[in-house]
Amino acid sequence: SKKDLVFNAIKLGVDNHPFLFTGHFELGGEKPLYYLEIKSEKLLYQKGKTLVSGNIARRLDSFTVEKPIDVKAIIDGRLLPNRIPLVNIDVLFNGNSVSTKAGQFANVVCKANFTNQFDKLKPNNDENSGFQFTGFSGSLEGIPLRADSTSIVNLLHPELKTRILADFSLDKLNEMMSGSTIEILQGSCKADIRYKGLMIVGDTSSASVFGSIAITNASLRYIPRNLVLSDVKGSILLDNTDVWVKQLAVKSGSSEMVMNGEIRNFTSLIDKNPERLLLNWNIESSRLNLNDFISFVGKRSGLKTIAHSKRKTLRIFNQIDQMLNKCTVEVKISAQKATYKKFDATRVFAEARMTGNEIVLKKAQLDHAGGSMSFSGILKQLPGNNDFSFNADMRDVDVKKVFSSFNNFNQDGITDHNIEGKLTASSNISGSITDKAELVNNSLKGRVDLLLREGGLKKFEPLEKISRTAFKNRDFSDIHFADLKERLDINGSEIKLGKMEIQSSVMTMFVQGIYDLEKGTDISIQIPMSNLAKRNDSFTPRNKGINSRTGISLFLRAKSGEDGKTKVSWDPFKKALKNARRRADSLDISKKSAMPEP
Repeated sequence: SKKDLVFNAIKLGVDNHPFLFTGHFELGGEKPLYYLEIKSEKLLYQKGKTLVSGNIARRLDSFTVEKPIDVKAIIDGRLLPNRIPLVNIDVLFNGNSVSTKAGQFANVVCKANFTNQFDKLKPNNDENSGFQFTGFSGSLEGIPLRADSTSIVNLLHPELKTRILADFSLDKLNEMMSGSTIEILQGSCKADIRYKGLMIVGDTSSASVFGSIAITNASLRYIPRNLVLSDVKGSILLDNTDVWVKQLAVKSGSSEMVMNGEIRNFTSLIDKNPERLLLNWNIESSRLNLNDFISFVGKRSGLKTIAHSKRKTLRIFNQIDQMLNKCTVEVKISAQKATYKKFDATRVFAEARMTGNEIVLKKAQLDHAGGSMSFSGILKQLPGNNDFSFNADMRDVDVKKVFSSFNNFNQDGITDHNIEGKLTASSNISGSITDKAELVNNSLKGRVDLLLREGGLKKFEPLEKISRTAFKNRDFSDIHFADLKERLDINGSEIKLGKMEIQSSVMTMFVQGIYDLEKGTDISIQIPMSNLAKRNDSFTPRNKGINSRTGISLFLRAKSGEDGKTKVSWDPFKKALKNARRRADSLDISKKSAMPEP
């Protein structure tokens, strides 16, 4: 008589699965009002999807649930106009396995709710529909996660909002980074991340991410450079679209570093324009051993595929790989002390840009051997060897220590056992080095302008041979000089010496020619006859200039013999000078055609 249909906990079989139906239908009005509550236990997810409307089912296709679930659904059409009723679906997950586009979740425990009325003041439609997950715990590819509240709103343009907490062993990430640029060896991680953004595959430009990631006792391998970093400890801060690395302590070999960095607009560019990302990186070190980073001189190696179970690599790690391969890195390095083989320096500062297979050293400054040095240059990693060009300046460095530190520049003509003094020099050099930072033979080209103060030569064989040839009563084993100033032009193994004035404690001479241990040295030595008077111990050498009057002179020739040893002989017809000029002219031509832009 009331035209009401009321039922409570009626058991009905739907597709041979039991459901409990409770409801109230008011059939007397022009538009019947109704309320329907449906419950079921141990319902297969695939079966449950077939019982909801098409627009909801399409969203549920994004998930796959392994085990049966408990479900409660409410369809409330009591509010006019009731063309689209209020829909609420509650699902209980208890140790389930859920597959999503983000990955495979295991041991999922949570309460999930679907509603088409997130905002009670708005219509019940797709824009006002979504999912709410509370009390979530589970593991993503072996990584335990917790999330107190997660929501997906607006089914027309789904937006995800969540806060994720995680505490796990870092090596678990290897299972999601097959083929990555990084292999995790050990370590622990704690993460607290808040995420909000549209769920559009391949586009994170709308995302905002806040939170922190703390790393302790970690070790990892950067595969393209085969570089192992150990004792890694620090934090990563996520600030909307930007990423900050804070006080990341790292060891590599014998080097200890503290690093800070930033990537602006990370989420905006990571998907579509990773090459536009700029990683600003600052490194501080009390002691930096450059031998630990020789791998950066060579070419990047191919990526290593890490064998694991048949799990999909998470998209975020693919994105990070793309960033590390394509982004530009601006790095600033400061170290109290730096070493490389025999070379050691203090108060080191360097600023460089790395992009693709190119390293640009914008500037570098350091103290070495009692003086200072500054550099700038570029290294291009090419098939075969690696080409470089650089500018360098030295100020008042101990030349003996410089020769020793650089292994006598791979020559044995003048070594640290022979030379002494304070060196000031500027140079522009190009050449090639191997992947082990060893100089390719005969690749050097360029010029060096040098000034040697308080200079001296001890037991230098070519000068001792002069004493045996022309001045047998003088000791050439320990000679001191006035300032030596000269430009050296370098082409492979050849070094062109312009006319150089040598005012020494033993005699005055002018030297000019080509010094070359491979193709043969040929140097003209002019000795003014005024040297016939022997100089006493109190004599102080002073330069007069290469154009000063020398009077009658004796000419000698220092030339390599067939046995490779330099022999000194009389040269009255100045053959050494003529030959040196001829070779110097060819050196100028080849140098001009071969020198790249610095």
